[in-house]
Amino acid sequence: MIVVANALVESAMQAMAAHFAGSKLLVMAGERPAEAGAETTETQLATVELQPSVNGRAVQLDPIGEPLASSQGVATWGRIVAADDTWLLDADVGAERFNIRIDNTQFYPGSSVVLQQFSLVGA
Repeated sequence: MIVVANALVESAMQAMAAHFAGSKLLVMAGERPAEAGAETTETQLATVELQPSVNGRAVQLDPIGEPLASSQGVATWGRIVAADDTWLLDADVGAERFNIRIDNTQFYPGSSVVLQQFSLVGA
């Protein structure tokens, strides 16, 4: 077993949070690409601007403002892109027990997008 000093983990989390400054969550319908970061033709349902913060051994990504859906469909996955739109990560989206938790996966144009939880936890 390896035990890492809290200061080292927190420093790594601060560095990770810096990469997420200005990032956006693209909430998507359809199938997530098999290859991480690959281009997709699936429907983008909403864009959520994110504000990173560090809480001990985790980077919390909170929504900025009150995002609204732009298209109709069922959310199945999400893509987080940096401020310059470069790919950072893809993850499953759902109401419970998913990487990115949202309150409702059914989207309609103009409906609210409520991000319940998304955090990256360090060891």
